[in-house]
Amino acid sequence: MFLVTVLDCSSCLTYFFSIFSSPPDCSFLRVVDRFNALLVSAFITPGGTVFLLLHNGRTVEDNVRAFFVEVSDLYAKHVMNPFAVLGAPMTLTNGCSPAFDVAVRNIAQRTLYGSS
Repeated sequence: MFLVTVLDCSSCLTYFFSIFSSPPDCSFLRVVDRFNALLVSAFITPGGTVFLLLHNGRTVEDNVRAFFVEVSDLYAKHVMNPFAVLGAPMTLTNGCSPAFDVAVRNIAQRTLYGSS
């Protein structure tokens, strides 16, 4: 139920950005919700894709932004793949490679956890 609320909020924000003639390049929305001791940060791409990150709040905001920027670049490369199924959930059966998952985990390790 909590995730549905966050997604409703993000879809409202996506609509809000879509009514402008020149929407922002990317929107890092910072912390959009709290759940128990966890925080939800959001990022909206120019195409309207919403990325959500559930974290404990000990991560520096600049690192969360860097994570979102790198993942959105990786996602853009994935979408440009002619075998990717657009609009479908990103699963291994829908054209998402295991390399994408490994790359996202490596980005998280480097940006959010501070190790290289």
